[in-house]
Amino acid sequence: SDGEKNAKGETLTWDSEKEIAILEDDPVAEFFDDKITITAPTIMFSKVSGKMDVPVAGQLTTLVNLKSKKQDKEETNEKTEIIFESSDKKTVYDTITIDWNGKMSFKQDTNLAIFEEDVIVTKENTKLYCEKLEIQFDNENDSVEELEATTDVYLIEKKGGSIREARGDKLIWASTRDYTVLYGNNPLATVIDEDMQVSAPKIIFSEIEDKMLAEGKGNLIAKTSSEKDD
Repeated sequence: SDGEKNAKGETLTWDSEKEIAILEDDPVAEFFDDKITITAPTIMFSKVSGKMDVPVAGQLTTLVNLKSKKQDKEETNEKTEIIFESSDKKTVYDTITIDWNGKMSFKQDTNLAIFEEDVIVTKENTKLYCEKLEIQFDNENDSVEELEATTDVYLIEKKGGSIREARGDKLIWASTRDYTVLYGNNPLATVIDEDMQVSAPKIIFSEIEDKMLAEGKGNLIAKTSSEKDD
């Protein structure tokens, strides 16, 4: 966004050769604007590339719009569209916190943020763990356009009194859809939802609806009513 931006830290160093400002503090320096807060011991700002780099562990907290945008029928898989209808839910802003142990970078011209190593994404009733996370922000309305998590992906969601767990190699959520796509190969992607476990190379599921679509060769394990009573 183009709002006011602020930074706080113990020292600010300017590298005139690289045109990079380095903000440092112990335990953490802080960068914040009207939508985002970043805390880390070291935060670097590049004037030339319009890039922010955090070369150490840190935390980002942001308020984003996670409302799905309707997608043209031409761009949507017909089978998926029938199962997962687009919703017209009202705009809702969620607080998302992202922690990482490696590094983070954000390029202003592309609005792409990349987080690496032991990444944890937290929002209400949901936690996502992975080794690399890419988030594409929408510059117009400060919403998340696409989220892609890769390597050792583990998602846990609380829905009422139940818990859904998902594991795979890659997870993608996009604002043009109202569902999440999980990929896995050796082992297969797996979703455990109450008394059912689905494993397949590709699994599509909705955060809002109790629907799931598995593609490719996989397996289903479901508890029978007698097993539930035991």
